[in-house]
Amino acid sequence: KDIIFNGFYPVFPWCSFLLLGMWFGRQDFKTASVRKKIFIWSMAIWATTECIFWGIKGVIGRLGLFNLSLEQVESWFSTSFSPPLPQYIIADGSLALALIITCFHLSERLSGNRLVQGLAKVGQLSLTLYVMHIVVGVGLVNAIDSLGNQTILFSFYSALIFCVLSILFSILWLKNFEAGPLEMAFRKITS
Repeated sequence: KDIIFNGFYPVFPWCSFLLLGMWFGRQDFKTASVRKKIFIWSMAIWATTECIFWGIKGVIGRLGLFNLSLEQVESWFSTSFSPPLPQYIIADGSLALALIITCFHLSERLSGNRLVQGLAKVGQLSLTLYVMHIVVGVGLVNAIDSLGNQTILFSFYSALIFCVLSILFSILWLKNFEAGPLEMAFRKITS
């Protein structure tokens, strides 16, 4: 049950993001009108969902309707990732689309910027870096016995160091290879 519906990364809620990403990936990003339309719809859906559930929480919580505790109201009518309810999927999925379109727009406008070029290379190694952030990033923090009870600053600096190292690794790797190690492995497996 935990893996399917309500674990840390349950199958069903996360499959909806996969399907949304598959649909989104098939859209014509080169056409400005398509990007604009998806951006406007995404922002409208996100804002509407957030407002509706903020209002529901306020009304039910303030009036004490349905004999629900404040914790129950917050849990059942939240757009937070835990528990991953439909309103979370709708709100965060639509916000993610808007943010991706914003990044796409900025990358076009700033294509000559070295940081943007470095970040583009990071995107080409996204699977490798995703796995590395767990194996290397979390593994290293665990090896130095610093996984628990850390400050926000520790987390921020750890993430910043990993991001900088990811950009450098991506640039150096792609000077010698056409794709990341895991990306190449997946190509071989699927071809």
